[in-house]
Amino acid sequence: MSDKDLNYYLSLNYPMNLIWDADDKVYFVEFPDLSGCMVHGTTPTSAVKLAQEVKKEWLVEALTSGISINEPKTDDDYSGKFVARLTPALHKRLAEQAAVEGRSLNAHVATLLSERSAALTVETVATEMEDKMKRLETAIVGMEAAHGRAAQVANVVANAASSPPCKILNWPVGSHAETKQSDYTAKH
Repeated sequence: MSDKDLNYYLSLNYPMNLIWDADDKVYFVEFPDLSGCMVHGTTPTSAVKLAQEVKKEWLVEALTSGISINEPKTDDDYSGKFVARLTPALHKRLAEQAAVEGRSLNAHVATLLSERSAALTVETVATEMEDKMKRLETAIVGMEAAHGRAAQVANVVANAASSPPCKILNWPVGSHAETKQSDYTAKH
């Protein structure tokens, strides 16, 4: 039995991924080191707050059920080396490209992976910015509509203020409230 308890795991700094889901219009949070530990919220703050609660519940359930709990990965967990299985045709094509570039196959593949990874990061940021711009445009349209309605009300008030005064009737309240306006006008 492990001497690592809930407080131990809660003290670890588990990285989380916060992702905007444009289709569902929610922020999705996942803990990559805790398989299946994920949640969503309507704002980044609410999603992160809920994620901390869900992480605790996930850890309690894992400890109770005897499920193995991964500790957060660190830079030391990555040696910079991995084995990739390729088709012979792809291996040949990459080796030929590396030779043309005057680099080793490892250096060529590392460059390709690095460039592709950076492109994906830029693409993700661009998509997030596009989503934010759409939300901002929607908010501006709503504000313009509200401003238009406020301007209409201001015009009505201004027109009413510049109109000649009207006669104000003191309509009866209480026992005379059932009296019809025509009866009231005729008697008074």
